Amino acid sequence: LSDDPNAAKRAVTALPRPVLEAHPRWALAADYVNRYVSNGETPTTIFRGTSAPPEPQNLLDVLAQLTSKVAERRARGRYSEATAAAAEARMLVDEAGDEARSSLRQALPEIVFQWAMAWEYDGDTDRAAREYTESYDAAVAIGHTSAVAAAAGALAWLHALAGRNIQARNWLARLPEVGDAWWENRASVTARFARVHLLLDELRHADAKEELAAVDITGVPERWPAQKYLAALVEDDPARCLVLLTQIDSSAATLPHQATTAGAWAPLVAIARSVLLGRLDNWVASREALESLDVEGRASDDFGARQLRLWRAAAV
Repeated sequence: LSDDPNAAKRAVTALPRPVLEAHPRWALAADYVNRYVSNGETPTTIFRGTSAPPEPQNLLDVLAQLTSKVAERRARGRYSEATAAAAEARMLVDEAGDEARSSLRQALPEIVFQWAMAWEYDGDTDRAAREYTESYDAAVAIGHTSAVAAAAGALAWLHALAGRNIQARNWLARLPEVGDAWWENRASVTARFARVHLLLDELRHADAKEELAAVDITGVPERWPAQKYLAALVEDDPARCLVLLTQIDSSAATLPHQATTAGAWAPLVAIARSVLLGRLDNWVASREALESLDVEGRASDDFGARQLRLWRAAAV
């Protein structure tokens, strides 16, 4: 998949229908590879989870079905359902014997990464970091370079966003050399986010703006809230602020309602809108943007809610 994506795509799409119907894992694999190789050019951001009716034959079949559910629920903004499926999958792996775990060796980097994203988007960044770390370790063990890059970048981003700059830099230092690999863009997105945040902490706004300009979320459209959050922090041109506000509203309009009102990234979007409106000297609307999202029912350790509460306190 990393070295010759089209060969992987040809292989799974050439499987006869009876094979796909008899082996649900291959049906899921075909869906995953098609989406991955398209690199964001599919007509939908939803992972459809095309599992076939037959009962799973082994642990990997079960994990494939659960991971498909994780990705599909996450894309629809049904984050609690996504993390419930991720927790079930994690329990099955932890309770598996040595032989069963050995059979998962090649699959773990990819599927654990999907679980980590569910926890991250739901606001439990500590749980997400643990899963990303396992994805990273599993990828290193089998030499899966694109998974190594994706997991290291995601960990750098989570640490930078939480203000743990030393840990963020340590993870950035673990990024492999990827050169001009076809997947470099999608794997580098979170690493670039982390660098932008680190540069902002150093008050190097011009450098941060330049780094953010190199971000392309074509293959990972779910990352748009973080991109807009960082764009709001680095932008000071009024005309450009208006453009960003329009982009935020138009992006949100295309997504399921839950994806824009729940999870860790909804507060970041509210903060982004508040910052941009403040740059336009519309302070009433800026404050309203911070108050537009109800986070009172969220857990005290919910990352997005915590960020929003901090910005509200600063705005008083």
